Amino acid sequence: MSFDTQEKSRYSGDPVEAFDFLNVATHYRYTSSDVPVTIGGNMYTPTPITCSGADFSQEDSSASITVTLPRTDAVAAFFLAYTPVQPITLTIHRKHRSDAESVVSFIGTIVSVAFSASEAKFTVAPITQAFKRRIPSIVYQSQCNWALYGAGCGLDKDDFKVVAIVDAVSGNTVTATEFGAQANGWWTNGWLQKSNGERRFIVDHSGEVVTLMSPFSTLAVSESVDAYPGCDRTEAICASKFNNLINHMGWARIPTRNPYEQEFI
Repeated sequence: MSFDTQEKSRYSGDPVEAFDFLNVATHYRYTSSDVPVTIGGNMYTPTPITCSGADFSQEDSSASITVTLPRTDAVAAFFLAYTPVQPITLTIHRKHRSDAESVVSFIGTIVSVAFSASEAKFTVAPITQAFKRRIPSIVYQSQCNWALYGAGCGLDKDDFKVVAIVDAVSGNTVTATEFGAQANGWWTNGWLQKSNGERRFIVDHSGEVVTLMSPFSTLAVSESVDAYPGCDRTEAICASKFNNLINHMGWARIPTRNPYEQEFI
């Protein structure tokens, strides 16, 4: 009997759901079933998990769902101190116990989490919400419009990557000898990336120490990380640091005096 037949049946349906959370390259697979479920060769472990139906309305959160897990779960742990830099996605599979066929019933991204007593309630927005985002256009400004290492910038980030060995970690600061090989500020506005793809934005660099916007969930001494230098998007840094002035998309000589606010003599 096919999935569609059982789904429409009044009496023979026996549905279960399987939840696949993805954080960078790590999967957390759970099922609402009381026994393990295998879908696509992947094992889903029974876990106390519930899912609300989608709320269809004209609100911004339209079609979002609420997924509840124990607050001690590994997925909930990513949100205890900070919001993860990389978004965590969720794919929900639906099948019937007596049938091997399954379908994908939902794909979305966790947009918020609320902790209440022993539970963590995730609000998950469908991927269709991405079509509602406003995409910024090119603006007339002194700083470059392009994203560093993006298509417009044209630079290959691997040409500037440095592999650093962590000497010390304290909160959101990381120390490595390799950081000190460059002048202060070299790594500012860049990022550190672990082997699993998890990355953190660098807000300050001084000597052998970089300060991250938020700490890694786990980072050990002697662990290697990839460090990518940042850019302040000025014409001077684009030319001297990256030799990429030809692709600079800014207007450095915009007059700083506004004729609508100041008088000209």
